[in-house]
Amino acid sequence: MKEISLSNLMPIIKRLKSNEQDSGAFICDKETFIKIYQLAKYRRNSLWPSSHILQLKINDNDKDNDKNNKSLLLKKADEFLLEVIKNKIRRGDVACRWEKSNFITLLYNIEESQVKIVYDRIKYFFYTNFDNPKGVKLSFSSHEVV
Repeated sequence: MKEISLSNLMPIIKRLKSNEQDSGAFICDKETFIKIYQLAKYRRNSLWPSSHILQLKINDNDKDNDKNNKSLLLKKADEFLLEVIKNKIRRGDVACRWEKSNFITLLYNIEESQVKIVYDRIKYFFYTNFDNPKGVKLSFSSHEVV
């Protein structure tokens, strides 16, 4: 068997490193998230004794808005929440837009009691910086990765 030289590996390493994020959560599509979740399940016992799924959902909270305004408001809230998630969840945690106004995050190496703290941090930054916080309601649920 012929040994491969390190010079053959370096272009691959360079390409892998060029796609690294500087900070924040890793944002991906639903299919990639499912694969990462499956991997987290396999690694759960050895690397991360406790990981959790955190679901964040945006609902319309303004009964007076017409349908077009509601749609626009939810779209803006959806985009803004994704930015908050990206910037307020730890680097290495994973998040995706599961469906419209519904986000799922995979939080590694975190106890159940700390999940609410993460949600509160996201909620704080969302409501204090979104331009119409009274028009939407942010809710959450969580579950341990098993």
